[in-house]
Amino acid sequence: MKSSFYLLTYEACVRAAAATLVPVPVDPARAFHLDCDALEKAVTARTKAIFFATPCNPTGVVMSRADLERIARLACQHDLWVLSDEVYADLTVEREHVSIMSLPGMAERTVTLGSLSKSHAMAGWRVGWAIGPTQLIEHMGRLALAMLYGLPGFIQQAALTALAYKARIVADMREIYRRRRDVVFDI
Repeated sequence: MKSSFYLLTYEACVRAAAATLVPVPVDPARAFHLDCDALEKAVTARTKAIFFATPCNPTGVVMSRADLERIARLACQHDLWVLSDEVYADLTVEREHVSIMSLPGMAERTVTLGSLSKSHAMAGWRVGWAIGPTQLIEHMGRLALAMLYGLPGFIQQAALTALAYKARIVADMREIYRRRRDVVFDI
């Protein structure tokens, strides 16, 4: 049985850009490592980018330098962007993490995604970044400014709790402000 592993949000982002995600399955018999031959066969004239995660969640697979070099050659040969999810880069234990962005010819065509979610126990806080060519990152910044006016999840949860207990909370706060007012008037 072959499976594809990627953060579900990536497919939504790809679809929002009116593009199609073409998963390249990984095989448990190969310890969930990417089959670079299958990746190469998946590239067509319509392909614009290659997405991958190293280390990969949930398998923990860390891509070898040889596989990253092969992906780099493929990206250069077909003039493709590479989006490399490296959120778990600081957590490798048995193989040193190599960023594809560090390979020759890749800095100008790679966007590296990072986060503090797992490495700094900040899961859910959505503290992350993208590193890539200046012009692309500036464009991403403008796009994010227009799209990301949401509140952090813990604030949304606090708001839900506040609304669920609104009558009691408002009554308590009203009493606190009344007492403060009275203190000021008694001075």
